[in-house]
Amino acid sequence: MPYDIFISYSRRDNAGGRVTELKERIEADYRAFAGEDLTCFFDRDDIHGMDDWRHRILDGLRQSSLLLLVLSPTYIASPYCEWEVIEYLKYEHSRAAQGQGLAPVYFVEIPGPRSPDFPAQEAAWLAQVRRRNRFDLRPWHEEGAAALKRLDVRNRLEDLERTLHERLSKLRRLADASGNLPAHNPRFVGRELEMQHLHESAGLGRFGVLTALQGMGGLGKTALAIQYACAYADFYPGGRWLLGCAGRTRLAGVLRELDVDLGIQLTEDERRDDRRAAKRILAELETRAREGAAARAGEKVPPEPRALLLLDNVDDPSLLQPPESDLLTGKRWLHVLATTRIAPDALGHDPERQTLLTVDELPPEDALRLIESYQPGGRFPNAVERTAAAEIVRRLGGFTLAVEVVAVYLGECAGRVTCAALLQRLDHEGFQGVEGIAQSTKGGIRHVEKLLGATLGPTLDLLAPAESLVLAFAALLPPDSIPLPWLRTLVGEDYSDLTRDAAPGYSDPWLDLVNRLLGLRLLQIVDVDPQSQAPRLVRMHRLVGELVKQRRKWDQNRRRAELASHVKARSNALQTIWHEHQWEISPLIASAQDLLERHDPKAPTVVRSLCQWLPHFDSGRQSEPLLRACLAQLEERPSDDPLDLSVALSNLGWALQKLGRYQEAETHLRRALAIDEASTPPDEGALAVRCNQLESCLRFLGKIAEAEPFTRRALDLAERAFGATHRDTLTCLHNLACSLQDQGDLAAAEPLHRRALASREQALGPAHPDTLFSVNGLALLLLDAGRFTEAEPLLRRSMDGRRDAYGAVHPATANGVASYALGLMRLGRDQEADAYAREALAIWQQTQVPEDLRSGKAHWVLGVIAKHRGDLGQAITHLQQALRLLRLGNAEDHPWVKEVRDELDRATRMQ
Repeated sequence: MPYDIFISYSRRDNAGGRVTELKERIEADYRAFAGEDLTCFFDRDDIHGMDDWRHRILDGLRQSSLLLLVLSPTYIASPYCEWEVIEYLKYEHSRAAQGQGLAPVYFVEIPGPRSPDFPAQEAAWLAQVRRRNRFDLRPWHEEGAAALKRLDVRNRLEDLERTLHERLSKLRRLADASGNLPAHNPRFVGRELEMQHLHESAGLGRFGVLTALQGMGGLGKTALAIQYACAYADFYPGGRWLLGCAGRTRLAGVLRELDVDLGIQLTEDERRDDRRAAKRILAELETRAREGAAARAGEKVPPEPRALLLLDNVDDPSLLQPPESDLLTGKRWLHVLATTRIAPDALGHDPERQTLLTVDELPPEDALRLIESYQPGGRFPNAVERTAAAEIVRRLGGFTLAVEVVAVYLGECAGRVTCAALLQRLDHEGFQGVEGIAQSTKGGIRHVEKLLGATLGPTLDLLAPAESLVLAFAALLPPDSIPLPWLRTLVGEDYSDLTRDAAPGYSDPWLDLVNRLLGLRLLQIVDVDPQSQAPRLVRMHRLVGELVKQRRKWDQNRRRAELASHVKARSNALQTIWHEHQWEISPLIASAQDLLERHDPKAPTVVRSLCQWLPHFDSGRQSEPLLRACLAQLEERPSDDPLDLSVALSNLGWALQKLGRYQEAETHLRRALAIDEASTPPDEGALAVRCNQLESCLRFLGKIAEAEPFTRRALDLAERAFGATHRDTLTCLHNLACSLQDQGDLAAAEPLHRRALASREQALGPAHPDTLFSVNGLALLLLDAGRFTEAEPLLRRSMDGRRDAYGAVHPATANGVASYALGLMRLGRDQEADAYAREALAIWQQTQVPEDLRSGKAHWVLGVIAKHRGDLGQAITHLQQALRLLRLGNAEDHPWVKEVRDELDRATRMQ
């Protein structure tokens, strides 16, 4: 049976019968006040089994108009009470309660935001409850019915009764509201923000401004519009009237079709003249709006004369433009809401006449709730099913129609098809699986079309050939990372005019094309260029991409090959400038992953180009899985180019170094070097890179003597293969300087550091990451030489430059901060050094990369400073950690290892 009120309370608060007593008093007073009974859901049974209780309570919640909360600290602490509120709030919009469904009663004092007991992170449901109008009946908890002797308590209780009556009366009026709308959807979920914006525009917006819900087909524009009209029926005493506009070009002809719903008998002249008929219809609506408002004039807040027209699925923009729209203008009592797939530019969007609100995918939580609402009992049977449903939602990308199709199908097949089984079907069948499910559902779907192809097809049919090709290439890219500059270059091979910038004063053809696709919501902006504010990264819904690939007659293999070549070209182009194009890195990684997953023959060469520099940026975290997948593909199907295998092994070794896994790295690097040495004739450039990477790994393993021959060999090979100022040659030069420095030969190392720094500044610029490595290397040498004052500005430059190049959270940034902390410690600036050392360790923790000898510097600084202030326990802890980390890449006779060991000995003796 339906209930007026669900009373939600903590059973501990009813131990003495106070809540029961309050409930009975509310029922009696309401009967006296309203002259009718108040039906309450009031569960007194103990909770024996969670499943039984949930089913019983869920039924009560879903059949109740309002939720009365008896608030207390025990209520807030109860997970059962929390669940009741959350379940009610899920469907508050579908009840048309519009933020007035909750009636919080303060039964016992609860902590407020200024109370010392107030939690740092208040639960979202409780924060929402606090925002509602509440009723203070705390005296009742202590005194029961005796509290009614107090006038203030009687007034509060009367206020509660009056509020309940007003809200219930409103909900009953909604059920009887005039109009021709279909029944509201009891499973409507989410869209709270869109509903709010819709009412602000359509209901409370400026006079004479039409509101249009715009977006792709199948995303729920009509459902949202109808739900708004149902939820705000009380706002429109003249009724809410739905008119189908698909294929219609004359507004008068649309309006005249309300004659039957309004019970109007048109005259002969009106039947012959659509415009006369439309004016008769509008006159009738105005009469109803004014009479409806007059009938409620005695209410506390009487409504104004209003009626709502809902123009559904407008597909001809002229319908919303003069002269057609002149029929609707100048009527203060008339509010107009339209739904359309038309792009804003085609709609002739004018902010003075129209407000456009876009409708996109359902948020994941709302989509999950929609599937759950069709499950037996309105809930998932277990966590496994909920997880499977969440993954279905992710695969469908929250596409409203697709989610609803799946939800209805699962409801119809309850007991026979589980969410987990359906997920397996979607894995196997993809987009066709969704279409097959749509065809097999028997009903329950409110959209005119259940098939996604039929829903989206008309929009795709409107596209020009160049627009279709842009979408085709976009469909081949990872859907959440689509770079527009890539699309422009690729489509420019067929449509060269799109690659040329427009002359001053002319509209840019490329931007016009992009804006049209954005307006149709076929693409959505993810990121913009900070200078020009033009979009540079967009996303495409997965199901749209699948449909585009299926519908288009094209040589997909040829286009995929063009795309792979472009991804490789961009990877090569970013080799020395990746730090200036970090927005492009994520699409490159995603594209390489896609190529590997499809076993594309071009995948190894793309990964080879990308991972020449990617470990600099990602410290090996994304490089490693890419390179391992690449190696697996190369070993299964060897490449024609033997360098593909050696480069993949070498780059994997480099990525593992960045992850601190040096022994694994050495194995792969030695294997790569052996392959290159066995090639005929040997590639000196490749050998130089392999020797250089192996040398670096050996140094980090503390094998200094073994590393130096590889360093000198690498530099000799690089100078012959590339020249003295090539980037790879300068890397070899920098590593030789570091090797000599590690061996204590500072005199030989310093000129090499300065030569590498000068050459890198000239070739790459002062802010390039390679240049900053040279700055840091020279600064650390000066620290070792005791030239602290010279070192400090270089360390500062390295730290600041790395923040700019790598971002705030990156191992390279942490290393720069730790080096600066070490320099400050040498200068005796302990307080500053301590702060920077702690910052460095905090950054390391956020990167989730294992600590290595670079973070050892920060522990060293913290240990020495703790010793200075007499905190020997902290000093020993940090110095032990520093010694362990510094030994990872340095011999026992390295100056840093010796110094930290001596500091640790002194701290231990002092303890």
